[in-house]
Amino acid sequence: MVGAARPPTALVTGTDRTHPMGGGVMSLRYLLGRTLPLAALLLVACGGKPEAATIETVPPSSASATASASAVAAPPSKPDPDRVMAHLKVLAGDIGVRAAGTDGERRAAEYIAQSLKDSGYQVAVEPFTFDLRYDTSAVRLTDGNVKALALTGSPEVEARGPLVAAGMGRPEDFGLRDVKGKVVVLDRGVVPFAQKAANAFGAGAVGVIVVNNEDGQFRGTLGDSKVTIPVVAVERSERARLMTLAQSGSVATVVSAAGSRQTPSQNVVGRNGDKCEVYLGAHYDSVPEGPGANDNASGSSMLLELARTQKRAGLCVVAFGAEEYGLWGSQAYIKQHGVAGIRFVLNFDMVAKVSGAQVVGDPALQEKILSMLKQAGKAGFRPGQFPPFATSDHASFVSAGVPAVTFYAGDDPQIHQPGDNLSNVDRASVETMLSAGELAINGLMSTR
Repeated sequence: MVGAARPPTALVTGTDRTHPMGGGVMSLRYLLGRTLPLAALLLVACGGKPEAATIETVPPSSASATASASAVAAPPSKPDPDRVMAHLKVLAGDIGVRAAGTDGERRAAEYIAQSLKDSGYQVAVEPFTFDLRYDTSAVRLTDGNVKALALTGSPEVEARGPLVAAGMGRPEDFGLRDVKGKVVVLDRGVVPFAQKAANAFGAGAVGVIVVNNEDGQFRGTLGDSKVTIPVVAVERSERARLMTLAQSGSVATVVSAAGSRQTPSQNVVGRNGDKCEVYLGAHYDSVPEGPGANDNASGSSMLLELARTQKRAGLCVVAFGAEEYGLWGSQAYIKQHGVAGIRFVLNFDMVAKVSGAQVVGDPALQEKILSMLKQAGKAGFRPGQFPPFATSDHASFVSAGVPAVTFYAGDDPQIHQPGDNLSNVDRASVETMLSAGELAINGLMSTR
Protein backbone atom coordinates (compact mmCIF):
# COMPACT_ATOMS: atom_id res chain seq x y z
CA MET A 1 0.00 0.00 0.00
CA VAL A 2 1.29 3.43 -0.86
CA GLY A 3 1.18 6.36 1.49
CA ALA A 4 -0.17 5.01 4.76
CA ALA A 5 1.36 7.37 7.27
CA ARG A 6 2.39 6.70 10.86
CA PRO A 7 2.52 9.46 11.93
CA PRO A 8 0.93 11.67 9.22
CA THR A 9 3.28 14.05 7.46
CA ALA A 10 1.66 17.42 6.98
CA LEU A 11 2.10 19.13 3.63
CA VAL A 12 2.01 22.87 4.18
CA THR A 13 2.14 25.25 1.26
CA GLY A 14 2.15 29.03 1.13
CA THR A 15 1.83 30.55 4.60
CA ASP A 16 2.29 28.53 7.76
CA ARG A 17 -0.70 26.49 8.92
CA THR A 18 -1.02 24.25 11.92
CA HIS A 19 -3.16 21.49 10.38
CA PRO A 20 -1.60 18.36 9.14
CA MET A 21 -1.00 13.64 4.74
CA GLY A 22 5.04 -22.75 -3.19
CA GLY A 23 5.56 -26.73 -2.45
CA GLY A 24 6.36 -26.38 -6.05
CA VAL A 25 8.09 -23.01 -5.65
CA MET A 26 11.65 -22.90 -6.97
CA SER A 27 14.39 -22.01 -4.55
CA LEU A 28 15.96 -18.59 -4.68
CA ARG A 29 19.37 -20.20 -5.15
CA TYR A 30 18.10 -21.92 -8.31
CA LEU A 31 16.51 -18.70 -9.60
CA LEU A 32 19.60 -16.58 -9.09
CA GLY A 33 21.67 -19.25 -10.83
CA ARG A 34 19.65 -18.65 -13.99
CA THR A 35 20.00 -15.64 -16.26
CA LEU A 36 16.91 -13.82 -17.41
CA PRO A 37 18.01 -11.53 -20.28
CA LEU A 38 16.71 -8.23 -18.90
CA ALA A 39 18.10 -6.07 -21.70
CA ALA A 40 15.30 -3.60 -21.33
CA LEU A 41 16.19 -3.00 -17.68
CA LEU A 42 19.82 -2.42 -18.57
CA LEU A 43 18.78 0.11 -21.19
CA VAL A 44 16.83 2.15 -18.66
CA ALA A 45 19.54 1.86 -16.02
CA CYS A 46 22.02 3.28 -18.51
CA GLY A 47 19.83 6.26 -19.28
CA GLY A 48 17.55 4.99 -22.05
CA LYS A 49 13.95 6.18 -22.36
CA PRO A 50 11.35 3.66 -21.23
CA GLU A 51 9.04 4.41 -24.15
CA ALA A 52 11.76 3.33 -26.54
CA ALA A 53 12.99 0.35 -24.56
CA THR A 54 12.67 -3.17 -25.91
CA ILE A 55 10.21 -5.22 -23.89
CA GLU A 56 11.64 -8.58 -22.87
CA THR A 57 9.24 -11.45 -23.57
CA VAL A 58 9.98 -14.72 -21.80
CA PRO A 59 8.19 -17.72 -23.37
CA PRO A 60 7.56 -20.96 -21.45
CA SER A 61 10.81 -22.94 -21.22
CA SER A 62 11.25 -25.80 -23.70
CA ALA A 63 12.18 -28.14 -20.84
CA SER A 64 8.66 -27.85 -19.48
CA ALA A 65 6.83 -27.42 -22.78
CA THR A 66 4.56 -30.42 -22.25
CA ALA A 67 3.68 -29.41 -18.70
CA SER A 68 3.09 -25.82 -19.77
CA ALA A 69 0.83 -26.85 -22.61
CA SER A 70 -1.18 -29.01 -20.25
CA ALA A 71 -1.42 -26.15 -17.76
CA VAL A 72 -2.75 -23.76 -20.42
CA ALA A 73 -5.43 -26.24 -21.42
CA ALA A 74 -6.34 -27.36 -17.90
CA PRO A 75 -9.46 -25.95 -16.21
CA PRO A 76 -9.07 -23.73 -13.15
CA SER A 77 -7.97 -25.62 -10.05
CA LYS A 78 -8.09 -25.02 -6.32
CA PRO A 79 -5.43 -22.55 -5.12
CA ASP A 80 -3.15 -23.74 -2.33
CA PRO A 81 -2.42 -21.39 0.64
CA ASP A 82 0.83 -23.27 1.29
CA ARG A 83 2.12 -22.25 -2.12
CA VAL A 84 1.30 -18.63 -1.30
CA MET A 85 3.24 -18.91 1.95
CA ALA A 86 6.21 -20.43 0.09
CA HIS A 87 6.28 -17.54 -2.39
CA LEU A 88 5.95 -15.13 0.51
CA LYS A 89 8.95 -16.67 2.25
CA VAL A 90 11.12 -16.14 -0.82
CA LEU A 91 10.00 -12.56 -1.45
CA ALA A 92 9.99 -11.25 2.13
CA GLY A 93 12.49 -13.68 3.65
CA ASP A 94 15.14 -14.71 1.14
CA ILE A 95 15.06 -11.49 -0.90
CA GLY A 96 13.81 -9.17 1.85
CA VAL A 97 13.63 -5.44 1.30
CA ARG A 98 12.42 -4.70 -2.23
CA ALA A 99 12.41 -0.91 -2.37
CA ALA A 100 11.76 0.45 -5.85
CA GLY A 101 14.88 0.95 -7.92
CA THR A 102 17.03 -1.37 -5.80
CA ASP A 103 18.60 -4.74 -6.50
CA GLY A 104 16.03 -6.31 -4.17
CA GLU A 105 13.17 -5.12 -6.35
CA ARG A 106 14.94 -6.36 -9.49
CA ARG A 107 15.55 -9.81 -7.95
CA ALA A 108 11.89 -10.00 -6.94
CA ALA A 109 10.87 -9.15 -10.52
CA GLU A 110 13.06 -11.96 -11.81
CA TYR A 111 11.54 -14.41 -9.35
CA ILE A 112 7.99 -13.42 -10.30
CA ALA A 113 8.79 -13.61 -14.02
CA GLN A 114 10.20 -17.11 -13.60
CA SER A 115 7.20 -18.25 -11.55
CA LEU A 116 4.74 -16.98 -14.16
CA LYS A 117 6.76 -18.58 -16.93
CA ASP A 118 6.67 -21.91 -15.10
CA SER A 119 2.88 -21.56 -14.92
CA GLY A 120 2.73 -21.36 -18.70
CA TYR A 121 2.40 -17.62 -19.24
CA GLN A 122 4.06 -15.52 -21.88
CA VAL A 123 6.03 -13.15 -19.65
CA ALA A 124 7.20 -9.61 -20.34
CA VAL A 125 9.39 -7.57 -18.01
CA GLU A 126 8.44 -4.02 -18.91
CA PRO A 127 10.78 -1.24 -17.73
CA PHE A 128 9.83 2.30 -16.80
CA THR A 129 11.41 5.14 -14.88
CA PHE A 130 9.86 7.12 -12.06
CA ASP A 131 10.62 10.30 -10.21
CA LEU A 132 12.07 9.17 -6.88
CA ARG A 133 11.93 11.84 -4.23
CA TYR A 134 14.49 11.66 -1.47
CA ASP A 135 15.16 13.58 1.73
CA THR A 136 18.25 12.71 3.74
CA SER A 137 18.24 15.95 5.71
CA ALA A 138 19.43 15.89 9.32
CA VAL A 139 20.59 17.96 12.26
CA ARG A 140 23.87 16.70 13.68
CA LEU A 141 24.28 17.47 17.36
CA THR A 142 27.03 16.80 19.86
CA ASP A 143 24.93 14.02 21.41
CA GLY A 144 23.66 12.43 18.16
CA ASN A 145 21.65 13.14 15.03
CA VAL A 146 18.07 14.35 14.64
CA LYS A 147 16.00 13.35 11.61
CA ALA A 148 14.83 16.39 9.66
CA LEU A 149 12.92 17.27 6.52
CA ALA A 150 14.07 20.04 4.21
CA LEU A 151 11.51 22.74 3.51
CA THR A 152 10.75 22.95 -0.19
CA GLY A 153 12.97 25.63 -1.65
CA SER A 154 15.82 25.06 0.79
CA PRO A 155 19.09 24.66 -1.12
CA GLU A 156 21.01 21.38 -0.88
CA VAL A 157 23.70 22.66 1.48
CA GLU A 158 24.91 22.19 5.02
CA ALA A 159 26.03 24.69 7.62
CA ARG A 160 27.66 24.53 11.05
CA GLY A 161 27.43 26.93 13.96
CA PRO A 162 26.40 27.42 17.58
CA LEU A 163 22.72 26.90 18.33
CA VAL A 164 20.60 29.84 19.42
CA ALA A 165 16.84 29.96 20.11
CA ALA A 166 15.06 32.82 18.33
CA GLY A 167 11.38 32.40 19.16
CA MET A 168 8.96 32.62 16.24
CA GLY A 169 11.50 34.19 13.90
CA ARG A 170 9.97 37.67 13.86
CA PRO A 171 12.23 40.67 13.20
CA GLU A 172 11.95 41.69 16.86
CA ASP A 173 13.02 38.18 17.94
CA PHE A 174 16.27 38.57 16.02
CA GLY A 175 16.72 42.09 17.37
CA LEU A 176 17.02 40.68 20.88
CA ARG A 177 19.97 38.37 20.24
CA ASP A 178 23.06 37.97 18.08
CA VAL A 179 22.52 35.21 15.51
CA LYS A 180 25.31 36.02 13.08
CA GLY A 181 27.18 32.84 12.12
CA LYS A 182 24.79 30.75 14.18
CA VAL A 183 22.09 28.11 13.63
CA VAL A 184 18.74 29.43 14.84
CA VAL A 185 16.03 27.26 16.39
CA LEU A 186 12.55 28.63 15.62
CA ASP A 187 9.08 27.57 16.74
CA ARG A 188 6.50 26.87 14.06
CA GLY A 189 3.54 29.26 13.82
CA VAL A 190 2.59 32.96 13.53
CA VAL A 191 5.17 33.79 10.84
CA PRO A 192 5.17 32.08 7.39
CA PHE A 193 8.11 29.77 6.78
CA ALA A 194 9.50 31.94 3.98
CA GLN A 195 9.49 35.00 6.23
CA LYS A 196 11.12 33.10 9.11
CA ALA A 197 13.91 32.03 6.77
CA ALA A 198 14.32 35.47 5.24
CA ASN A 199 14.48 37.15 8.65
CA ALA A 200 17.10 34.65 9.85
CA PHE A 201 19.14 35.00 6.67
CA GLY A 202 19.00 38.79 6.88
CA ALA A 203 20.22 38.69 10.47
CA GLY A 204 23.26 36.64 9.47
CA ALA A 205 22.19 33.15 10.58
CA VAL A 206 23.87 30.26 8.74
CA GLY A 207 21.04 27.75 9.20
CA VAL A 208 17.42 27.42 10.39
CA ILE A 209 15.70 24.64 12.35
CA VAL A 210 11.90 24.95 12.58
CA VAL A 211 10.36 22.91 15.41
CA ASN A 212 6.86 21.54 14.87
CA ASN A 213 4.08 22.71 17.22
CA GLU A 214 2.20 19.41 17.00
CA ASP A 215 3.16 15.75 16.99
CA GLY A 216 4.79 14.22 13.93
CA GLN A 217 6.88 15.57 11.11
CA PHE A 218 5.75 18.14 8.59
CA ARG A 219 6.74 19.51 5.23
CA GLY A 220 6.57 23.17 4.38
CA THR A 221 7.62 25.45 1.56
CA LEU A 222 9.71 28.59 1.30
CA GLY A 223 7.89 29.66 -1.84
CA ASP A 224 10.12 31.81 -4.04
CA SER A 225 12.40 32.79 -1.17
CA LYS A 226 15.99 33.50 -2.21
CA VAL A 227 17.67 32.31 0.99
CA THR A 228 20.88 30.35 0.46
CA ILE A 229 21.07 28.76 3.92
CA PRO A 230 19.67 25.33 4.90
CA VAL A 231 16.14 25.40 6.36
CA VAL A 232 14.83 22.17 7.88
CA ALA A 233 11.94 20.98 10.03
CA VAL A 234 12.08 18.66 13.06
CA GLU A 235 9.49 17.05 15.33
CA ARG A 236 8.11 18.71 18.46
CA SER A 237 9.62 15.93 20.59
CA GLU A 238 13.10 17.35 19.82
CA ARG A 239 12.33 20.85 21.14
CA ALA A 240 13.48 20.39 24.76
CA ARG A 241 16.74 18.82 23.65
CA LEU A 242 17.47 21.63 21.18
CA MET A 243 16.63 24.34 23.71
CA THR A 244 18.96 22.83 26.30
CA LEU A 245 21.80 22.65 23.80
CA ALA A 246 21.09 26.21 22.63
CA GLN A 247 21.37 27.51 26.18
CA SER A 248 24.89 26.10 26.38
CA GLY A 249 25.86 27.35 22.91
CA SER A 250 26.42 23.81 21.64
CA VAL A 251 27.44 23.54 17.98
CA ALA A 252 25.14 21.91 15.41
CA THR A 253 25.39 21.04 11.73
CA VAL A 254 22.26 21.48 9.63
CA VAL A 255 22.08 19.35 6.47
CA SER A 256 19.44 20.14 3.84
CA ALA A 257 19.42 17.37 1.23
CA ALA A 258 16.18 16.79 -0.67
CA GLY A 259 15.26 16.44 -4.32
CA SER A 260 14.34 13.85 -6.93
CA ARG A 261 16.03 11.61 -9.47
CA GLN A 262 14.85 9.42 -12.33
CA THR A 263 14.99 5.81 -11.15
CA PRO A 264 14.43 2.53 -13.05
CA SER A 265 11.76 0.00 -12.08
CA GLN A 266 9.74 -2.64 -13.93
CA ASN A 267 6.36 -4.32 -14.19
CA VAL A 268 6.12 -8.08 -14.74
CA VAL A 269 3.28 -9.03 -17.07
CA GLY A 270 1.91 -12.51 -17.69
CA ARG A 271 -0.33 -13.09 -20.72
CA ASN A 272 -2.29 -16.18 -21.69
CA GLY A 273 -2.97 -15.48 -25.35
CA ASP A 274 -3.20 -12.21 -27.21
CA LYS A 275 -6.27 -10.71 -25.56
CA CYS A 276 -6.42 -9.28 -22.03
CA GLU A 277 -9.95 -8.61 -20.78
CA VAL A 278 -9.46 -9.21 -17.06
CA TYR A 279 -6.42 -8.31 -14.98
CA LEU A 280 -5.17 -9.60 -11.66
CA GLY A 281 -2.66 -7.26 -10.06
CA ALA A 282 -0.47 -6.69 -7.00
CA HIS A 283 2.59 -4.60 -6.24
CA TYR A 284 5.75 -6.45 -5.26
CA ASP A 285 7.95 -3.61 -4.01
CA SER A 286 8.34 -2.74 -0.33
CA VAL A 287 9.34 0.39 1.52
CA PRO A 288 13.06 0.76 2.39
CA GLU A 289 12.34 0.38 6.11
CA GLY A 290 11.42 -3.31 6.03
CA PRO A 291 10.81 -6.50 4.02
CA GLY A 292 7.10 -5.82 3.50
CA ALA A 293 5.79 -9.31 4.19
CA ASN A 294 2.15 -8.23 4.48
CA ASP A 295 2.66 -5.09 2.37
CA ASN A 296 2.93 -6.52 -0.14
CA ALA A 297 4.79 -9.79 -0.55
CA SER A 298 1.45 -11.28 0.49
CA GLY A 299 -0.50 -9.80 -2.41
CA SER A 300 2.11 -10.62 -5.04
CA SER A 301 2.41 -14.19 -3.68
CA MET A 302 -1.35 -14.61 -3.88
CA LEU A 303 -1.22 -13.21 -7.40
CA LEU A 304 1.22 -15.95 -8.43
CA GLU A 305 -0.96 -18.72 -7.01
CA LEU A 306 -4.16 -17.37 -8.56
CA ALA A 307 -2.32 -16.98 -11.86
CA ARG A 308 -1.26 -20.63 -11.67
CA THR A 309 -4.68 -22.03 -10.79
CA GLN A 310 -7.12 -19.66 -12.49
CA LYS A 311 -5.48 -19.35 -15.90
CA ARG A 312 -7.99 -19.01 -18.72
CA ALA A 313 -8.48 -17.11 -21.95
CA GLY A 314 -8.67 -13.37 -21.48
CA LEU A 315 -7.08 -13.32 -18.02
CA CYS A 316 -3.73 -11.55 -17.61
CA VAL A 317 -1.66 -10.70 -14.55
CA VAL A 318 0.58 -7.75 -13.67
CA ALA A 319 3.00 -7.46 -10.77
CA PHE A 320 3.50 -3.72 -10.37
CA GLY A 321 6.80 -2.08 -9.43
CA ALA A 322 7.31 1.20 -7.55
CA GLU A 323 3.86 1.30 -5.98
CA GLU A 324 5.09 2.56 -2.64
CA TYR A 325 6.41 5.80 -4.14
CA GLY A 326 3.12 6.74 -5.81
CA LEU A 327 1.48 3.98 -7.94
CA TRP A 328 4.16 4.42 -10.59
CA GLY A 329 3.95 0.85 -11.94
CA SER A 330 0.21 0.82 -12.61
CA GLN A 331 0.37 4.30 -14.11
CA ALA A 332 3.25 3.23 -16.37
CA TYR A 333 1.32 0.15 -17.50
CA ILE A 334 -1.71 2.23 -18.45
CA LYS A 335 0.49 4.74 -20.26
CA GLN A 336 2.20 1.98 -22.26
CA HIS A 337 -0.87 -0.11 -23.07
CA GLY A 338 -4.03 1.94 -22.54
CA VAL A 339 -7.19 0.45 -21.04
CA ALA A 340 -9.32 -0.38 -24.08
CA GLY A 341 -11.11 -3.72 -23.75
CA ILE A 342 -10.45 -4.20 -20.01
CA ARG A 343 -13.58 -5.48 -18.26
CA PHE A 344 -12.27 -5.20 -14.71
CA VAL A 345 -9.17 -5.37 -12.51
CA LEU A 346 -8.79 -7.30 -9.24
CA ASN A 347 -5.85 -6.09 -7.16
CA PHE A 348 -4.45 -7.66 -3.97
CA ASP A 349 -2.71 -5.61 -1.29
CA MET A 350 -2.00 -6.59 2.35
CA VAL A 351 -3.85 -9.91 2.40
CA ALA A 352 -1.98 -11.95 5.02
CA LYS A 353 -3.20 -10.45 8.29
CA VAL A 354 -6.99 -10.17 8.54
CA SER A 355 -8.18 -7.40 10.87
CA GLY A 356 -11.26 -6.45 8.85
CA ALA A 357 -11.46 -7.99 5.38
CA GLN A 358 -12.56 -5.46 2.80
CA VAL A 359 -13.10 -4.87 -0.89
CA VAL A 360 -12.04 -1.33 -1.78
CA GLY A 361 -12.63 0.57 -5.01
CA ASP A 362 -15.24 0.91 -7.77
CA PRO A 363 -18.66 0.86 -6.03
CA ALA A 364 -20.51 -1.23 -8.63
CA LEU A 365 -17.80 -3.88 -8.87
CA GLN A 366 -17.38 -3.80 -5.11
CA GLU A 367 -21.10 -4.45 -4.58
CA LYS A 368 -21.13 -7.31 -7.08
CA ILE A 369 -18.16 -9.04 -5.43
CA LEU A 370 -19.51 -8.59 -1.91
CA SER A 371 -22.83 -10.08 -3.01
CA MET A 372 -21.02 -13.12 -4.40
CA LEU A 373 -19.01 -13.51 -1.20
CA LYS A 374 -22.12 -13.23 0.97
CA GLN A 375 -23.97 -15.85 -1.07
CA ALA A 376 -20.96 -18.15 -0.65
CA GLY A 377 -21.11 -17.73 3.12
CA LYS A 378 -18.17 -15.33 3.39
CA ALA A 379 -20.02 -12.67 5.35
CA GLY A 380 -16.89 -11.30 7.02
CA PHE A 381 -16.08 -9.07 4.04
CA ARG A 382 -17.35 -5.52 3.85
CA PRO A 383 -17.07 -2.46 1.63
CA GLY A 384 -14.11 -0.49 2.85
CA GLN A 385 -11.44 2.09 2.29
CA PHE A 386 -7.77 2.52 3.04
CA PRO A 387 -6.53 4.68 5.92
CA PRO A 388 -6.11 8.43 5.23
CA PHE A 389 -3.42 9.29 2.68
CA ALA A 390 -3.19 5.66 1.51
CA THR A 391 -4.28 3.87 -1.65
CA SER A 392 -3.28 1.04 -4.00
CA ASP A 393 -2.90 0.27 -7.71
CA HIS A 394 -6.61 -0.22 -8.38
CA ALA A 395 -6.92 3.58 -8.12
CA SER A 396 -4.90 4.09 -11.32
CA PHE A 397 -7.38 2.00 -13.28
CA VAL A 398 -10.44 3.57 -11.64
CA SER A 399 -9.06 6.99 -12.63
CA ALA A 400 -8.75 5.71 -16.21
CA GLY A 401 -12.40 4.60 -16.24
CA VAL A 402 -11.89 0.88 -15.58
CA PRO A 403 -13.85 -0.93 -12.83
CA ALA A 404 -11.20 -2.01 -10.33
CA VAL A 405 -11.02 -3.04 -6.69
CA THR A 406 -8.42 -4.10 -4.16
CA PHE A 407 -8.84 -7.05 -1.81
CA TYR A 408 -7.50 -5.79 1.53
CA ALA A 409 -7.37 -7.66 4.84
CA GLY A 410 -7.47 -4.50 6.97
CA ASP A 411 -5.13 -2.05 8.63
CA ASP A 412 -1.86 -3.26 10.12
CA PRO A 413 0.19 -1.35 12.73
CA GLN A 414 3.37 -2.88 11.29
CA ILE A 415 2.86 -1.37 7.83
CA HIS A 416 6.00 0.35 6.54
CA GLN A 417 7.92 -0.77 9.63
CA PRO A 418 10.81 -3.24 10.12
CA GLY A 419 8.29 -5.45 11.95
CA ASP A 420 6.42 -6.23 8.73
CA ASN A 421 8.39 -9.46 8.39
CA LEU A 422 7.45 -13.12 8.10
CA SER A 423 6.25 -13.21 11.71
CA ASN A 424 3.67 -10.56 10.79
CA VAL A 425 1.63 -12.86 8.50
CA ASP A 426 -0.47 -15.95 9.06
CA ARG A 427 -1.70 -18.79 6.90
CA ALA A 428 -5.33 -18.60 8.05
CA SER A 429 -5.59 -15.04 6.75
CA VAL A 430 -4.00 -16.06 3.48
CA GLU A 431 -6.51 -18.88 3.10
CA THR A 432 -9.44 -16.52 3.75
CA MET A 433 -8.31 -13.92 1.23
CA LEU A 434 -7.20 -16.49 -1.35
CA SER A 435 -10.60 -18.18 -1.28
CA ALA A 436 -12.32 -14.82 -1.75
CA GLY A 437 -10.12 -13.96 -4.71
CA GLU A 438 -10.79 -17.32 -6.35
CA LEU A 439 -14.53 -16.93 -5.87
CA ALA A 440 -14.53 -13.43 -7.35
CA ILE A 441 -12.56 -14.50 -10.41
CA ASN A 442 -14.84 -17.47 -11.11
CA GLY A 443 -18.01 -15.50 -10.50
CA LEU A 444 -17.10 -12.42 -12.51
CA MET A 445 -15.59 -14.25 -15.46
CA SER A 446 -18.62 -16.51 -15.82
CA THR A 447 -20.97 -13.53 -16.17
CA ARG A 448 -21.11 -10.47 -18.39
